Amino acid sequence: MDIRRKIIWVDCIAAISVGLTVLLFHSMIGAIYHIPEQTIIFIAVSNLLYGWYSFSLAIQKSRSIKRLQLLVFGNLFWAFVCVGVVVQYFNVASLIGIAFIVCEAMFVIMLAYFEWNYRYELVSKDGSA
Repeated sequence: MDIRRKIIWVDCIAAISVGLTVLLFHSMIGAIYHIPEQTIIFIAVSNLLYGWYSFSLAIQKSRSIKRLQLLVFGNLFWAFVCVGVVVQYFNVASLIGIAFIVCEAMFVIMLAYFEWNYRYELVSKDGSA
């Protein structure tokens, strides 16, 4: 199996599974992270919305380069949001909360890197859709 062709599925499954898990356990996660529940719910819903978009791309046989670029830029934007959350709550959040959010930022940067590098393999042959 060529992981390059499956990277969008990895992106989709990761976003949806994190979004659902965080949404289901938002109170507990908020308490562990020492971050307000509203912020935790925002993270969960954002992951679910992003997961929906990446799923819509994953199921397509032919993808446009513009939609794939939007996916990549979405990952990079989310990394900046994660950094913003870390900065906002750095003095009150737990070490594990900071670590998990930093790891999420690193993960989405890695996804963006691979999706960008494989972008021409991930779009349709003619680059349109």
